[in-house]
Amino acid sequence: STVASNDASSTVASNDASSTVASDDASSTVASNAKESAIEKSEVVSLGQDCVTVDNEITKQNEYTRDNGIEIRTQEWFDEALKTWARIWPQMNDPDLKSIFRELANTTDADDKAMDNWIAYRTICDTDRYG
Repeated sequence: STVASNDASSTVASNDASSTVASDDASSTVASNAKESAIEKSEVVSLGQDCVTVDNEITKQNEYTRDNGIEIRTQEWFDEALKTWARIWPQMNDPDLKSIFRELANTTDADDKAMDNWIAYRTICDTDRYG
C-alpha cells in the first residue's frame, strides 16, 4: 500500500510538472507571437516613415525644378534627381529602399535599370498604404 501511495504521488508530481512545462510553452509561444507582431508593426511603421521621407524629398525636388524652370527629362533635371536620390538613400531604414535609392543615386543615365528601380520603389511605397 505504501508503494501504491508513492506511485500515485509521483504520478501527480509528474502531471504537475508536465502541466507547468506545457503552460510555460504556451506562455513562451504567446510572448514570441507578441514580439513578432510588435516587430512587424515596427517594421511597417519604419517603412511608412521611409516612404513619407521619399515622398517629401521628391516633392521638394519637383518644386525646385518647377520653380527654376527646369524641364523634365533634361540633363539638368536628371542632375537634380541624382542629388535627391543621393540625399534619400542614407535616410532609409528599409534595406530594399536603401538599396534602390543607392542604385538610383549611382545611375549614370536614365536607363531601364533606373526605371526598374523607380517601379520597385513605387511598389514598396504604394500610396494607398502609406499616405
